Amino acid sequence: MIAGPEVDITTSNRPTEHEQRVRTVVAVVTNDHAGVVAGEQGEVERVDAERDPLFPDVDVGPVSVLLAANLDVGDLVVVTSVGEDRLDAGLSWCRHVRRLSRPRPIASNDATPRSFRSTRTLFAQGRRRTYDRRMTMAPDNLDNRLVLNHEYGERSFPHEEWRWLRANEPVHMTDAENVQPFWAITKHRHITEISSQPDVFSSAAGNIILFRKDQMDVVADESNPFNQMRVIISMDPPDHRTFRKVASGFFTPRGITRLDEIVTDTATSMMDRLAEHGDEPVDFVELVAQRHPLRVLCTILGVPEADEDRLLELTSQLFAFDDPDVGRPGEDRVAASAELGMEFFTMFNTIIEDRRANPCDDLASLLANATLENGEPMGLVETLGYYLIVFNAGHDTTRHSLSGAMAAFLDHPEEFARLKADPSLIKTAVEEIVRWTAPVNYMKRTALRDYQLDDTLIREGEAVAMFYGAANRDEEVFDDPDRFDVGRTPNRHLGFGWAEHYCLGAHLAKASIAALLEQMVERIDSIEPAGDRSVVSASFVHGYKHLPVRVNWSS
Repeated sequence: MIAGPEVDITTSNRPTEHEQRVRTVVAVVTNDHAGVVAGEQGEVERVDAERDPLFPDVDVGPVSVLLAANLDVGDLVVVTSVGEDRLDAGLSWCRHVRRLSRPRPIASNDATPRSFRSTRTLFAQGRRRTYDRRMTMAPDNLDNRLVLNHEYGERSFPHEEWRWLRANEPVHMTDAENVQPFWAITKHRHITEISSQPDVFSSAAGNIILFRKDQMDVVADESNPFNQMRVIISMDPPDHRTFRKVASGFFTPRGITRLDEIVTDTATSMMDRLAEHGDEPVDFVELVAQRHPLRVLCTILGVPEADEDRLLELTSQLFAFDDPDVGRPGEDRVAASAELGMEFFTMFNTIIEDRRANPCDDLASLLANATLENGEPMGLVETLGYYLIVFNAGHDTTRHSLSGAMAAFLDHPEEFARLKADPSLIKTAVEEIVRWTAPVNYMKRTALRDYQLDDTLIREGEAVAMFYGAANRDEEVFDDPDRFDVGRTPNRHLGFGWAEHYCLGAHLAKASIAALLEQMVERIDSIEPAGDRSVVSASFVHGYKHLPVRVNWSS
C-alpha cells in the first residue's frame, strides 16, 4: 500500500442511499490535514481518527472512505467530513471526488512519485470550503457570493472571491443556495478555451443564465413570449452563424460609421442635459448613462421617441427582475414574466409590421425583411429575438459601462485628468472601461460530452459559468489588474466575450462610449461624488442603479 499525507477525517459509519453508486478504495487515514492517496481497488483500511478540531462537537469513529469509481493508485482524492446530520451531502461529495484528476506535482524535483498539496474539502451546513496549508481560508459564503442576485445588490462584484478562486480553485464546483450546481470558471485561459469550442460547450443545450430553482416554473412556461423567441446568444453552430450573418454587416466598424452622426449628436445632447444642472448634484445613471444608449438604439431600431421611457422601464425589469426598486411587480412571478414578455412582443411586433410595409435604411428594416442563406425569410420568433437581444443586451451593457466609467473616474480622478490632458488615450480608455466594468458578468454553457479542463473532468450535461469579470482581473494576463489605467495596452479583456459569441454590437458600444468620453474631457473639468451609490440586485448583467455626482465644468 502506498503511504500518503496523514489525514484527519470525520465521517459516519452508516451507509447512505448513494453507496451503490461508489466503490470502496484504500485511503491512508491518520490525523493530519486531508490530502489522501487512494490505494488499490477493493481493499479497505479502517483506522480511528482523533476529534476533528473544526467540528469539536462531532464524534469521531472508525473511518470507511467511500470514493467514486475511476481512481487509480496514487490519485489525489478529496475526503469530505460528513456528520450524522449531513448524510444528504453524500451524493455531492461523490460527484465532486469523481471529477478530480491527477494533479500536478508541487515540485519537479520531489522524490515522491506523486506529491500533492494537502487539501481538505468539507461540507459545513451545506456549503463547501477548501482549506490548504499553503492557502488562506476560502472566503465566507463563497458560493452564494458568486451568483445570488441579492449578494450583488448588497456588495457588488465578488472580486475578493474571484481572486481567491483564481489562485486556489479556478475551476470550482459551486453549490449556491437554491441554484443547480455548476462549475465556476474564473481564469482567462479557461474561458477562452471553453468559448472556442461550441461543439463541446453548448449555448443551446441549456439556459445561458443561472436561474434559481424556484424560477424554473418561469423558464418552463411555454406560454411566455420570452420562451418562444429564439435569440442568437442561445444558439449553437450552424444556426448561430446563419442568424448572426443577418445583421453582422450592419455592426462592422465600416457599417457603424453610418451611425457616427447619431452617436455624436446623442452624446452632445446628453452632455447638454447634464450641463443644465450646473454644479448641482445629479444622478449620472438616470440623466446620462441609461439615456445615451437608449436614444442610439431606439433610433436604429425604429422605436418612437414617445415609447422610450416605457422601453427603458421594460429593459430594467428584464435584467433586474429581483431588484425591489426596478423589478417587475407582482407576487406571481410566472405571470409577471409573461406580462413583461408580452409587452416586448407587442412593441417590437408593431415595429416589424411597420418596417415590412414601409422599409427604410435602418436596422429595424433590415431585421424585419431579413432573408436567410437558404432564401427563406427569417421567422417571426427569430426576428423578435433579434430585436430583444440587440436592444436589451446593447442597452444595459453600454449603460453599465458608462456608469462604471464615471465611478472609476470618481475613484481615480488622476485617470480622468490624464485622459483630459491627452484625449488620444480615449481609444485605450474605452477598452479599459469595458475590462473594468465587465457589465455582462457571466455566461453559462452546458457540456455536450466529458471534457478535461486542466485537472478537472467536466462531465457531459454539467453546467459551466464563465465569469468575465474574474477573467478581466487575471494576474496571468494583466499587469497590476486591480489598477484602473486609461492607457493600458495590451488589453486582452473578455468584456465582449470571446470567439463564436463575441458581442455582435461591440463596435457600436465602443463608439457610444468614446463619443461620450470625448464630450466629457472637452467640457468637464473635474467630477466629485455627491451621495451614496447603489447597484442593481442582478448577477447576470450588473452595474450601478444610482450614481450621484457633482460636475465642475470647464470655463
